[in-house]
Amino acid sequence: MFFRRIIDETPLDAKKLDSLNAVIDRKDLSLDDAASGTAKEFYQLGQRLKGKRQLERALSAFREGWKHGHVNSTYQCGLLERDTVEANRLFQKAAERGHVRAKFNLGTYWLQQGNTIQAQQTLEDAASQGCARSKTNLGILHAVNRRDPQEGLRWFREAIADGDSAALLGGASAALEAGEYACAERWAEWAVALRIKNAPRLLRTIKSFNT
Repeated sequence: MFFRRIIDETPLDAKKLDSLNAVIDRKDLSLDDAASGTAKEFYQLGQRLKGKRQLERALSAFREGWKHGHVNSTYQCGLLERDTVEANRLFQKAAERGHVRAKFNLGTYWLQQGNTIQAQQTLEDAASQGCARSKTNLGILHAVNRRDPQEGLRWFREAIADGDSAALLGGASAALEAGEYACAERWAEWAVALRIKNAPRLLRTIKSFNT
């Protein structure tokens, strides 16, 4: 994954940029035209256009990268796609090729839809690849959706250990429900220090149990 990122960030020269821009600006795009750029080059152009907030043109560039089989382009298409169903279809394609952020987004979508079985499977897959935020969402899945604070707490612990501050509030709440008051207070205090919304109120609640 690191090697792929280094390759994808190799700068494009001005002549190549002009050539690729001409490709995505043509409405009668043909396979011969598309062959003028590689998957990596269309991805790079898409990133450049996205950085300039030219999102429609960025999406066109990423689509060309996707057609060339570039998994990061597929993922970026999902991020920029306005239709939720199509976006998640693209995330599914990227996830099937091992893209960890696509797995996270897809699992989060299933969780929001209430499909906890599919969400758990997809988020655990992403978590196994080191995605800390997937562990946070697994904590939410178990602590909130399945009313299992102990299992939720296990995932929150892993997420916090991996450095995901978004797990602090959920972890503190799960720890409180599980009766682990010292742990709940410690995480809530960290959340307050990071100025996370609602953390002071949660800390006051925890202190009222811990006195």
